Amino acid sequence: MYDLPFGKGQPLVHSTIPSALIGGWTFSGSYQWQRGTLLQLPNGFFYGDLNSLVIKDPTLGHWFNTAGCVLTAAQAGPGDTVVPLGQPCTQGWDKRVGAQPSTYMARVLPYYVDGLRGPNYGQTNVSMAKNFRVNIREHPLNFQLRGDALNVMNHSYFANPSTSPTAGVNSFGVITGAGAQLNRFLQVQLHIRW
Repeated sequence: MYDLPFGKGQPLVHSTIPSALIGGWTFSGSYQWQRGTLLQLPNGFFYGDLNSLVIKDPTLGHWFNTAGCVLTAAQAGPGDTVVPLGQPCTQGWDKRVGAQPSTYMARVLPYYVDGLRGPNYGQTNVSMAKNFRVNIREHPLNFQLRGDALNVMNHSYFANPSTSPTAGVNSFGVITGAGAQLNRFLQVQLHIRW
């Protein structure tokens, strides 16, 4: 919080009318940052080192390592291998629909892998307030005029990527939606204290 240096008792602008207009203002701000949430893995089959799922520079179109086994060349994405049903998948995700565990089968993957997270979240907020006092019939009234700007930079935030290996090359490991955070939000308040 910072008191602007204008008005009575401050180093700048001491004359009556300008002091009343621009004096007494307080400025404050905050920055919120949060790491992305851990991505929950599906109940599927992954062959290899789970730590290889985390990639160094994820993009919206490739958030984590999605390479694995597919049924046909038309379904193949970068790093995928075509493996017919009946043949074992030996590396990466088994993305073949017919090779997925049934609903009654025990879970074979852990729910989470350390470091495999959704997008981070960061937001800047600012506030300005002016306090002033009015005497009415010997009774003082204290007023505060306040303006707040939440997410002042108006950043949009993204949702987590799809973690379903059978979703297809254009969805699996891809971020296609927005998060639930607010875009820029402005509000003005007047408080009266007596």
